[in-house]
Amino acid sequence: MKKIAITLIFIAAYAMGLAQEFKIPELTLEQKHNRTLYFAHSFVFSGIANAKAAGMNIDEYADFVAGWAKTTWNKEMGFEGFIKGTLYNWETLRRDSDPPMEILEQNPNRCIFKCKNNFREIFQEGPVFGVTHEEMFTWYKVLHQRIGEHLGAGFEMEEMDGDWIKMTFVRME
Repeated sequence: MKKIAITLIFIAAYAMGLAQEFKIPELTLEQKHNRTLYFAHSFVFSGIANAKAAGMNIDEYADFVAGWAKTTWNKEMGFEGFIKGTLYNWETLRRDSDPPMEILEQNPNRCIFKCKNNFREIFQEGPVFGVTHEEMFTWYKVLHQRIGEHLGAGFEMEEMDGDWIKMTFVRME
């Protein structure tokens, strides 16, 4: 009798758990943006990890992705379009809580800006999926260099002051 009672209690408890009502979460824009950033960064470092497993180095994988990505950029927009597009893209990667991006220098043939390196924090405890911060940084740098070449611009990217990335664009036309 005791076994039957315990079994019935277990079945009732299990059934109540199944009857739980699910609700759509109510998220702030910041919560949604943070999740989107997580996905975007995850796609990059999982792609790098996959390429490494297939025997590609970071430059080769960045070249591969750039071969596709550069076709999405309007070549006729050239140097100015590359700067505007890159500013737009990196601003979408910036959280509202991050410091604003800053244009350090600009003239008709050169533009330098800086933005917070908000993907560094992903690697605080070491590599993710076997990918290091340095590899992800190199991937972004080479990707932008190849897109820049397609659009008639030289491009350099370097870390500065720890949490900042400095990007330099030079007209090559």
